[in-house]
Amino acid sequence: MTDRCSNTPLILLAGLRASGKSTVGPLLAAELAVPFHDLDHSTAALLHEGGGLLSVAELFKSRGELAFRDAECKAFSRMLIESTHTGAIVLALGGGTLMQAEAQRRLIAHRAEFSHSMCLILLDPSVETMRARLKADGGDRPSLTGVGVIEEVAAIAAQRLTVYRSLADAIITESNSPAATTAACFSAVRAFRANHAAS
Repeated sequence: MTDRCSNTPLILLAGLRASGKSTVGPLLAAELAVPFHDLDHSTAALLHEGGGLLSVAELFKSRGELAFRDAECKAFSRMLIESTHTGAIVLALGGGTLMQAEAQRRLIAHRAEFSHSMCLILLDPSVETMRARLKADGGDRPSLTGVGVIEEVAAIAAQRLTVYRSLADAIITESNSPAATTAACFSAVRAFRANHAAS
């Protein structure tokens, strides 16, 4: 499945937490022979407090959500700019990145200027799938609504998915396995590339 074509676009993976971005992202990057980056890691680096890098939940507690979101938008902007100079990458966005007005503005501006070189793929598994993953993961994630992380999945989906679907170039509902989801994303990239080559 590997495709090393030089016109591979900037691939943005969007989706709610536990949608599979951090799992599928490295697999897709390997298939496309491009680097993988995780925006949460870049955001944490901007908020680095002198010790080891903190988790998103720890940063929410120590710096507050507003500071985290501001750093997230800055990190996102940097990655967009860098991608125009360094070549293609796969970038996994944070679960809430595209709900930020500034991030949306930068995305839309970048798409207008570099429409053929940026493909936004939304990973959109069922609420039940994301709940099961969160339950199995047991990771350190902040609550966004004040209720449990697993309990709030449906509410967060209702808040965000209409926006995310409106911004996506492709929507992947496949969730049987990371390999199957990666294959679906790879096909979406090829279709995106073919459509723009024909335009």
